[in-house]
Amino acid sequence: MDLLVTPSECYGAFSYSRKMRAAYGGSFYTLSGSRVTDLFDQSSSGMCDMVQPTVGPVLATAGPLNRRCGHHTAASTQYLYQERKDTSADGRFVDWFGATANYAIVTCIIDSFTTDFADIWDNAGIWADEGDLCGLLIKATGTSVTAYAWQTGGGGARVATATGLATGRVYVIEWVSGSNMEVSVNGVITVGDSYATGSGVTDQIQYFATSFTSYFSGKIFEFLCTDYVPTATERARLRHNMGTWVGANVVG
Repeated sequence: MDLLVTPSECYGAFSYSRKMRAAYGGSFYTLSGSRVTDLFDQSSSGMCDMVQPTVGPVLATAGPLNRRCGHHTAASTQYLYQERKDTSADGRFVDWFGATANYAIVTCIIDSFTTDFADIWDNAGIWADEGDLCGLLIKATGTSVTAYAWQTGGGGARVATATGLATGRVYVIEWVSGSNMEVSVNGVITVGDSYATGSGVTDQIQYFATSFTSYFSGKIFEFLCTDYVPTATERARLRHNMGTWVGANVVG
């Protein structure tokens, strides 16, 4: 598929199994044995690749369509982090977070989850920044899972949660920071906290599959982020395109 945003507005596009932009001509990843050591940014902004030179996730196939993915087993050596690529960006998705409008979408499978940590940012992250300001976490709620989207700014923490997730299922999860915080799971949207006047935060995605304390256990297929919130029509197209590719049951 082609990205639904202009190059200046898309700050990262990653897939293990296909082109996310028709004009992209590079590799999707590199391997050391069965381990992924590089996951390449396909957006034409070319901000950052994701790397893990120590071990990295295992390249695997998963889901009903057996798509390639990075298989993370909650190990401290398997998360991916940003390589310094653009010196002006200090090795991060520079200015990805503006004052009020940012968006990220990921396709994944949750294999297992840990006991709920009191500090939200200690729960396993699908992605997170390095400054403890934002992320998409997996948080235990009894025997089920909660997708916890949060962002911290001058007006305090803003959160949105989606409950009732389960292990072994394919999910398309959106993280939305607009006038309200939102999280969407397979097209079902939960609206969370609104923005306080003058809140806003500027920070950057830094890690896949980790928070500050625990590490994600599951598979990550694709990830895309922009520095604005796409329209409802664009979001639906992204959800259905990415969901159909990995065999997720997406509604709306």
